[in-house]
Amino acid sequence: MLLQNLRNYLCFIILTVLIVSLNSCDKKEEAKIPSYIVIDSIRLTTDYPHQGTASHKITDAWVYVDDEPVGVFELPARIPLQYEGVHKITISAGIKLNGIAGTRAPYPFYNDYIIKKLNLVKDSVIKIEPTTTYKTSTQFSWLEDFEQNTVSLKATSRSDTTFIRYSQSDSVFQGHYSGYGLLQDTMTLCEVASSNAYEFSSTVSAVFLELNYRSNVSFTVGLFVNTGSNEVQQQVLIINPSKKWNKIYVNLTPTVSSYFGANNFKVFFGYIRNTDEPKAQVYLDNIKLVNF
Repeated sequence: MLLQNLRNYLCFIILTVLIVSLNSCDKKEEAKIPSYIVIDSIRLTTDYPHQGTASHKITDAWVYVDDEPVGVFELPARIPLQYEGVHKITISAGIKLNGIAGTRAPYPFYNDYIIKKLNLVKDSVIKIEPTTTYKTSTQFSWLEDFEQNTVSLKATSRSDTTFIRYSQSDSVFQGHYSGYGLLQDTMTLCEVASSNAYEFSSTVSAVFLELNYRSNVSFTVGLFVNTGSNEVQQQVLIINPSKKWNKIYVNLTPTVSSYFGANNFKVFFGYIRNTDEPKAQVYLDNIKLVNF
């Protein structure tokens, strides 16, 4: 009789443990069911006369819930969130620094898109359509869209050609004109620099060059640095050819910072023609030099 009672007691204990374990698993599984937000793209709006084009290449959404980071998501994205109820959602517009996929970051000049109160429901999907603008602290030191009669790019003394305004519709990115540089025949080098030189204070925190481009050759972006005693030509980035129009954000911050105390800077573009190629062609549009 005692043995039978012991068996019954052990069976009861085992059954209780199993029930508790199953309930615990159910709760864990239930807790793992997320809510979702969907972001197809992030749109940029600008005040064109003062900020230039709204063309952008926002590739990622940096997502925060209640100011806590959730992750970085390539767009378009379906984003799982382990939250329920009302929360603050912040989305930062992300780019590829220097066009390199391995160097993604929020673009410092774009405002965050914030939803102060969003009700998240488990296993539901909410579509969000974020927009962004430039921060009011952004300084637009140089804007060149090639729509004016004069071009703010000048050939250097060693260049075989210069950039001109080009209006053929199949080679214009936006508006009526783009900038066009051509090397052919006996020409081998194109090198142009901004007409103006730009000063950056010791407190500058970020300097970027934005541009749309299309080319059949690689070309260099860099800075002519006026140190006061001499002029230094500093290469920053080599941009690969692109058959279609592309957008890139060139990070000039490390170069500017490394020449602390320099009098001023000019932006330059340069490329050479392989003599086996009949034409080396580079198209530029919507150049922006931004900083704060």
